Amino acid sequence: MPVVAVVDTSVLVSAFLNPEGFPARVLAAAQRRRFTLVTSAPLLEELREVLSRPRLTRARNTTPADADVFVQSIADAASQVPVSDTLQLCRDPDDDVLLETAIVGGGPGPWSPKHRLIYRRQVLQLLMALVNVACRLGGEPNLY
Repeated sequence: MPVVAVVDTSVLVSAFLNPEGFPARVLAAAQRRRFTLVTSAPLLEELREVLSRPRLTRARNTTPADADVFVQSIADAASQVPVSDTLQLCRDPDDDVLLETAIVGGGPGPWSPKHRLIYRRQVLQLLMALVNVACRLGGEPNLY
């Protein structure tokens, strides 16, 4: 079974800030097609917004154009799925987008409330796949 994973925005921000760190290695593996990276328009937009914040641009001496190039590299490496932005399982709405992206990207079809148990199992399978990728790359996954 091919490995499919959604990578949280915070991991991608870490990859941008530290191109030599473990998050950057995960991203490099996706770019080499070692696993299928799944994303969505709202996740890419969130990443672009975070990377364009003045605090981050000062910390790394980057510009919004650098952020755009990085986000485009993610979009090029990933399989982009449509999300409805209607999932409401998490306390943080941003986490709902992440979860819906994982469900749509790794599940048999769009999410609906009557399929919650099926999709929860699939989300657990996605998490297990991420752990597997992390271990293959020699790191330790942070699932907290």
